[in-house]
Amino acid sequence: MASSLLRKKNVQQSVVQSAVFMSAGTFVSRVLGLVRDMVIGSFFSRTETDAFFVAFRIPNFFRRFLGEGALSISFIPVFVQCLSDSTQENPERRARNFMNSVYTILLVCVSILTVLGIILMEPLLQALFSSAPFAAIEGKLQMAVVMARLLFVYLFLVIIYAYFMGVANALGRFFLPALAPAFLNFFMIVFSFLPKGLVSFPPLLLCWGVLAGGMMQVILTAIVLFRLGFLPRIRFSFFTGDLKLMWSRFLPGIFGVGGLALIGLLNLYFSGWLEEGTHTYIYYGDRLLELPRSLIAISLGTALLPNLSYFAVVGERARMLKTAADQRDILLFLILPCALAFYFLGLPIIEALFKRGNFDAFTAGRTAVVLKIYSLLLVSSSLSQVLATCFYAVKNTWYPALCSCLYVLFHWLLTPYMVRAFELEGLVGATVISNVFFMFLLTGAYPFFIGSFYLWRTLKRVIYSLPVLVALSVYMHFSFDFLCENLSIFIGEKEHLISTLALIVIIPSSILLYFGMGYLLYLPQARECLTLIGHKVKKKKNGLFPHFDTTRS
Repeated sequence: MASSLLRKKNVQQSVVQSAVFMSAGTFVSRVLGLVRDMVIGSFFSRTETDAFFVAFRIPNFFRRFLGEGALSISFIPVFVQCLSDSTQENPERRARNFMNSVYTILLVCVSILTVLGIILMEPLLQALFSSAPFAAIEGKLQMAVVMARLLFVYLFLVIIYAYFMGVANALGRFFLPALAPAFLNFFMIVFSFLPKGLVSFPPLLLCWGVLAGGMMQVILTAIVLFRLGFLPRIRFSFFTGDLKLMWSRFLPGIFGVGGLALIGLLNLYFSGWLEEGTHTYIYYGDRLLELPRSLIAISLGTALLPNLSYFAVVGERARMLKTAADQRDILLFLILPCALAFYFLGLPIIEALFKRGNFDAFTAGRTAVVLKIYSLLLVSSSLSQVLATCFYAVKNTWYPALCSCLYVLFHWLLTPYMVRAFELEGLVGATVISNVFFMFLLTGAYPFFIGSFYLWRTLKRVIYSLPVLVALSVYMHFSFDFLCENLSIFIGEKEHLISTLALIVIIPSSILLYFGMGYLLYLPQARECLTLIGHKVKKKKNGLFPHFDTTRS
């Protein structure tokens, strides 16, 4: 059953459609995440939010390091290989045995890590912040220690959830596992409204909401796997050939994905030396960045990994390269307008979403600075996500690991200078420059380790997209002020309402402008995206650039 399901999902169903299913679930979660961030920014002071975000970043570091990182990229290709092995009499039994063995090892390791994290949390945070301005504010460091210890229990839950999601994705199930984090956001919102007297300090309510949401994530993905007949069980068999193969990919994967997570930890340290509220500004900038990145780049990368792994296993390398190039072109087509929106409309977006209660105009302005610079990071990090997936699909984890180590070293050397020279802007700018460096390292080696990059075709498609991107930039730059001036005539001096109404008009109209011009210019990326929503685009070359053969490699 599972092997036939795998073939169906990887061959008959397009990668983009799989990404759409995952994006649909992720979208619900991200919308609730925005509501959650509105509540946190409004209900809690900057001291409290700084402490909570520091506490939350520690388990999230290990989550990215293990659950959504090295484990996924080393487990999924081997699991797909087990299911696709036609030489075995019962490939599904082999896949289940492998899955159960990994699950048992994971339970033991994560349990030990959770206990150690709870015990060592205070010296860890003392080492990071004891001499920084962060610790100079009375009670702030102690608050962070208490919350981080409680949130380390969430680490256990979220890594198990990430493993369950990896199994489900490998079997072609994307929507419900991607929807599961919505429960985390939902419970955090609900717990924020509980009476503050129930806990010793108000942000502790958020931590209990995180634990409740983490439990629901595990339960929902467990239900998905149970219905597929692939719910993992404890099995003490640690010396199989499949496990040895996975560990050979896992150890380099730790350095590959762990390096990316270390960037966040380094930024956490450097943020402690800057002004009060810096952790909050960067957190909200990250959250807005993650919305399009999760919906587009991460969803696409997650859908690509099992598909490309299947093509690599069955020897269809040409098809794998073509699929990767097609999805990379679609990624650029979708992510570039999002980056332009962050650059031109960052401050109005932040004010409309978060400016209320304790989230004042100054906080909005500083967060907008972060978001404007992060518009460049959105493009580079999204491309890096998809490029790294291609390496993992062919079971090459050592080169991304090498690139990741160089990435961390480069960032560690660059950031102190940038922070001293430009403070908050320097920290965020160093993050962007370091990630661009990482992206170029992956791109340069792609033809040697993977195959044809289809570089000329991608460049042509970007060039033909330039008129659309320029028109979109001009529209967003001038339309906001124009609409605000005219709306003020009818509404008066209600700035927040006017700004929100202007965005409600500009964002949908920008989407229509972008895809409408893309259709008129007959851009293949626009055609693919419109086809997904049921629009039947003519295949003949009848656009304004009829000489551009969209089917040529």
